[in-house]
Amino acid sequence: MNARELPAGWTSLLRHCDFNIACRELRNLFEIGNKEAAAHGEVIYYRAELVKGWRRFAEDPTFNTAVAFLEGAPDYAPGLFWGYFIECCPGGRWAFYDSLLKGRVAEWRLVPAEQKYWHPINGGFNSSNAKFMCSECGSQYPLTRCSDCGGENSQLGKTAVGLPGVFCEECGMGAFSWRCPACSAAHKTIFAFYYDIRSVQVRKKRFWD
Repeated sequence: MNARELPAGWTSLLRHCDFNIACRELRNLFEIGNKEAAAHGEVIYYRAELVKGWRRFAEDPTFNTAVAFLEGAPDYAPGLFWGYFIECCPGGRWAFYDSLLKGRVAEWRLVPAEQKYWHPINGGFNSSNAKFMCSECGSQYPLTRCSDCGGENSQLGKTAVGLPGVFCEECGMGAFSWRCPACSAAHKTIFAFYYDIRSVQVRKKRFWD
């Protein structure tokens, strides 16, 4: 397969794509694949051309970098990656979902205290769907990027001694407590971390996870 096997007029169709949404969805695809492989003690290897094209597109999601990415991934472009781009065009699945999310009202909840919820299977938390809320002064602060590696997404987990907290998906750094910047009140993460249940699903760890 090669990029010439993409649909006729594919570059014209591609111009209608929301490249920011496509970049987000493709990043999720790669992250899920890497996590599943790691869970089985395996590693996914990609061709150098694909990696190079993806990095350029991820850094600057535009028409030109998208074309270069698809043309540099002949083994995957027609059957896999193209579907992600077309679904981010008007009328596509992810474009439709994104329009719904922009118009909906968030519904914030604490993560249940039960320990089985505080596991890395629950991830994808970021500034758009998670926050800390101070019970003393009422101040609210969106979840920030990792201060160590700059990673955007965080996941639930526990410290070496079993304390529940929020940790970076990239480097694993995080904390089991949070101090309010406004009033300096200290909180356990389990009582201050809120997530939008309309954006992120949280479930118990099953015995096979």
